[in-house]
Amino acid sequence: MIRKLKNWLFNPIIFIQLLLSVIKKKFIPYYERRAEDFFKSKNIYKYFLSGHNSEVKPNFVDLKNIFELITSRKPRCVLEFGVGFTTICICLALKENEKNGFNGQLYTVDAEKSWLENTENKLPSELKKYVTFHYSSCSASIVNNQLVSIYDNLPNISPNFIYLDGPSPGSVKGKINGLGFTEEKDSNFRGDGIGIVSAEKDNRWNRRIVASDILLYESSAPYDFFILVDRRYVNCNFLINNLKFQYKLKRDLATGIVTFEKKYQPYP
Repeated sequence: MIRKLKNWLFNPIIFIQLLLSVIKKKFIPYYERRAEDFFKSKNIYKYFLSGHNSEVKPNFVDLKNIFELITSRKPRCVLEFGVGFTTICICLALKENEKNGFNGQLYTVDAEKSWLENTENKLPSELKKYVTFHYSSCSASIVNNQLVSIYDNLPNISPNFIYLDGPSPGSVKGKINGLGFTEEKDSNFRGDGIGIVSAEKDNRWNRRIVASDILLYESSAPYDFFILVDRRYVNCNFLINNLKFQYKLKRDLATGIVTFEKKYQPYP
């Protein structure tokens, strides 16, 4: 507790951000209702009602944020890691941009064919032209002596806007020096001294995913390069330490959204 107090005293900005996030979290149900009303007012709420029973329900606060970013920034090329309701949302935003004379295309990448098919099946026919679905396996790798994941086959594009919400740890194959992102059963570990338990019930296994694919796109990225990361704080730290350009960083601790906006950097 004393250490936390010292950190707050020496980092007042972080303390204020944490305090504001705690307050904002109290109003999340209110923001969720407002976000739903936003989509209803545009008559596009209906697109988020279908889906598989096992998939995560749409978070309308996140979807509204993505929709407004796409319609305000008007990217020509969007790359999404991890399909879902966000795919539909981005297509709707691109359709809105097209009405105002700005054409854009979404490329969405996932390592699970079942979820690609699920999203493609529930996508209305009038939105299909805005998206290209791209399947790729995903492997463990190393970047600067750090354990990361990387898709084995990426779309050959130069995106203005990247949305990072994939892959899931279970989709990453392989290991580096015995380390991987996929949880495995360990029949030799005694958890409580009474019986043998698997690693699934063991607190030793707590590795969070770190995707490195964005680094490959950065060197040739356009001037308006923008990254949106959804609740992947460890991945954000990795990007902060490994991206080469300078970025304007924004964190919303209440919603878990982090954005990287490339600063204007003229050629020397």
